[in-house]
Amino acid sequence: MFPGSQGGYAEARAIGVYLEDRNICQVSCMINPQIVPLYRIIEMVRSEAKRYGLSIIGTDICGMVSQSALMDCCEYYMQLENFDRKAQILEELL
Repeated sequence: MFPGSQGGYAEARAIGVYLEDRNICQVSCMINPQIVPLYRIIEMVRSEAKRYGLSIIGTDICGMVSQSALMDCCEYYMQLENFDRKAQILEELL
């Protein structure tokens, strides 16, 4: 994960859009979660928003995402210790 020339990640593309009807700003990103984890992008957006007195009110996934990418987020935000995906996720055992 190398910083890009604009200060972000070279492997990620993002654009901010103001949604007038909802009075919010939306950040749309295209990433490869195998290179840049979803949680890292969320935390970068959160950090940048905080600089301007804003906060994240929600997230949305458009299209498909791998279970692995979501589990990475789950492990990060829940601060799971000694978690074994293969042994502790029910669907993995079925």
